Amino acid sequence: MRVYISASNLPLISGKQGQFIPKGTIVIANVWHLNRNCEAYGEDAEHFNPARHLDGDGRVAPGPVDTKEESHFTYGFGRRICVGRHVANDSLFIDIAMMLWAMNIERLTDADGKPTHLEVDDCINDGLVV
Repeated sequence: MRVYISASNLPLISGKQGQFIPKGTIVIANVWHLNRNCEAYGEDAEHFNPARHLDGDGRVAPGPVDTKEESHFTYGFGRRICVGRHVANDSLFIDIAMMLWAMNIERLTDADGKPTHLEVDDCINDGLVV
């Protein structure tokens, strides 16, 4: 089996137009960085902000080029975008709907019954995506 990289993706992967990539080289795009690109998603690309995907009227805004209708690079880009992305999105929707139905999601309270401060900057967002 051969894997071909489309010519339109080479500038994104290599960083330089016309850069030589030797035969047999395995090229893996840095999807984590592409999804946090400040030029595409604004200066707050590192932070959770679903509003960045909406236009001024509250409708879904068009995403970056080559992401199809996804507006992110998680499922790939260009001609090699994941063919199972619709199944994955539908599965996520069902899973999240079931969790919201089955759970009571509440903030922790202190001894006085007041909600505790939610610190989002201390969350762990490192890991390995395979």
